[in-house]
Amino acid sequence: MGCYYSPFVSHCIKFYAKYPCANRFRADADQRNWEAVKTSLDTYTGNEAAILLKLYDGKDLNENINNISGHIGMDKKSLWKIVRNFEYKVACNRGII
Repeated sequence: MGCYYSPFVSHCIKFYAKYPCANRFRADADQRNWEAVKTSLDTYTGNEAAILLKLYDGKDLNENINNISGHIGMDKKSLWKIVRNFEYKVACNRGII
């Protein structure tokens, strides 16, 4: 079970993953969402950041975690912990919490 902010943060991350080099936004909120994800990703190494974005590629985060955890040799529980920490950072940077 995710935190109350997980659906919104997931939306922000998917938007960032779709437009990683965005420089124009339709709304100020889109820009703030994008910047919150960028700021949070910058705290991870390039490989870790790429894995985090790959997790949000597609519709089912749980399925992606199951697939990627086996591929990178990490247990699902540890990967979920990283995801929850990342979502918390995004939420903090966005000003939700």
